[in-house]
Amino acid sequence: MLHIFNVNQGQMLALDVASAVGSVHQLQEAVQGYTGVPVHDQVLLVSGGEILDAQRHVSSYHGAGTDSNPLYLVCKVTRGNVSQLSCSADIRELSLCLGGLKEDAQRLTEMATSFECVQRYSSLADKFTMASVSAVQTCSRLVQEQHLLHQGWQALASNLEDTVAAFERRAERFKAQYDKISTIKGRAVDLLRDFDADLDVLAQIPLPSCLVRESPAKSTMASSPKSDRMNSSCTLLEWISASDPDHSLRDVADEVRSLLSQVNEAAVSGIQTSLATVHEQANNREMKEIKGISKRFAQLDHHLRIADELEEKQRKFAELVKSQEHKALKGARDMD
Repeated sequence: MLHIFNVNQGQMLALDVASAVGSVHQLQEAVQGYTGVPVHDQVLLVSGGEILDAQRHVSSYHGAGTDSNPLYLVCKVTRGNVSQLSCSADIRELSLCLGGLKEDAQRLTEMATSFECVQRYSSLADKFTMASVSAVQTCSRLVQEQHLLHQGWQALASNLEDTVAAFERRAERFKAQYDKISTIKGRAVDLLRDFDADLDVLAQIPLPSCLVRESPAKSTMASSPKSDRMNSSCTLLEWISASDPDHSLRDVADEVRSLLSQVNEAAVSGIQTSLATVHEQANNREMKEIKGISKRFAQLDHHLRIADELEEKQRKFAELVKSQEHKALKGARDMD
């Protein structure tokens, strides 16, 4: 079986082992059919916080998907009433069963002593034993699910830390590029301010024909309809433009002006403010860590040990009642 723990519901899902053979995307489709959670709302993680890649094979995540190391499913959008967890039905059923057994025991205490009463006590003791076994198994499963719920949250918090760290690295590279552009922006603006005049100067500078014949742009100019005129009388601006007929120097200048206009200090400040907010929230220990969780788990484990001891006592008591039933039956036969 492939085990997936639904963090939103606090419930373990056991899928057919065939789900581990295909890709992660195929697994997500199987999860959608099982839970109703759309693929685009699913986040599947391993215990370390790594998100499963939809294109990779599930089997490539070695050791993940077992009952002790399940995959973790987080639903991006909560649907329905998550307070009604699957354990509610189990607890309700156990409560009804124990309540019925308690009523049966109360009625037995009101019966006159008889062989029939002893037989009923023996049968009821067996029922109490089975109920105690079921109760301990349910409690053990619920405690395990609480541990898995905490581990799933830790995986999610670990993924958040990795994501924020990657975002901060990108932000640092962006800031370095912005600082570099800001440094040269003033000089670039000054150059662009006089650029049209510089083009006019280039348009007035004739290029000697000997240089035109030796220039790399000769083949381009020769294929141009204006090549004869340019070979005889070519300006420096025409020679530069001939190397790339699809673009002009004015186009380049306009594009640079457009890019420089996007270098906005206010926008960058807004990004830095958002980054600081994300960093603060992501490092909020009260959000990532559950206060007193270790103590609570210790208390749960302690109560579970007590439940195991009570189950053992109930088992021994049932055996004692059964032995008394056998003695009563033997005594009745001896009297006959």
